[in-house]
Amino acid sequence: CRDVKVTNCLVNAPKDDAIVLKSSMALQEFRMCEDVSVIGCKTSGYLLGTVVDGTYQPSPYMSVDNVGVLGRIKLGTDSAAGFRNILVSDCICENTRGLQMGAIDGGVLEDVTFSDIILRNPVNHPIFVRLSARNRAPRGAEMSRVRRVRFSNINVSGARGAFASGVVGIPGGIIEDVSFSDIHVRSSGGGTREEAAREIPERINSSLEPNFMGTFPAHGLYVRHARNITVKDTTFEVEQADARPAVVMDEVQGAVIDGLRSSLPPRAAVRAVRSRDIQTGDISRLS
Repeated sequence: CRDVKVTNCLVNAPKDDAIVLKSSMALQEFRMCEDVSVIGCKTSGYLLGTVVDGTYQPSPYMSVDNVGVLGRIKLGTDSAAGFRNILVSDCICENTRGLQMGAIDGGVLEDVTFSDIILRNPVNHPIFVRLSARNRAPRGAEMSRVRRVRFSNINVSGARGAFASGVVGIPGGIIEDVSFSDIHVRSSGGGTREEAAREIPERINSSLEPNFMGTFPAHGLYVRHARNITVKDTTFEVEQADARPAVVMDEVQGAVIDGLRSSLPPRAAVRAVRSRDIQTGDISRLS
């Protein structure tokens, strides 16, 4: 699709995703999904009929990974050509999976902005960006590319402690130029020292869903196989004590973290593993 506007829509999806962009080989040729805006919409994962009658009962659907309902805004999974010039803004998402996007079929995801989003009670990772090499595309598909993705003014409440946000590429598939600005996440916390020490498994040909990775070693944001990451004026707050850092940079080349507010002391809030050129500015502890 090209030149599409989805505006002021209320979409309740008791099982599957709510608003989804795709780029498949359905027409037997590569076609970008580009110049798309999703503005002023509300998505949810409530039981069928309960948005209409106003009772807003959570859907009991658990999907095949036993995590829960979907109901989200998503770019992918099919990404043979990819996504370009996408804006998602001024939206509310309740009782859904988090904002998810990526390129895994040899295509490109670039120049994507998510701004002014309220995300309440997400059932998994509030924000997740993925690059892999599933390559459901004609033989000889190149490595996918993900670059120039912006998240700004996103307010998350009721997040589950086991599910931090993530930006996760693969060896040889580096996600580039992702920024987080004015992001506020409140989660249940409760992470353990064992979880803080976890090595996240690689699955180079995985789909977009991150459930095989398990609990991240960060309670706020986990980044791996990436370059040029910015985290600015962002808050990661937990309701229960959490032994994991707020941010973990794993095999990251170049990152700036400034204006971070965390429930942890500043020295414990950020951890860099196998990374270089990580610059930390103001990091403060929540009172």
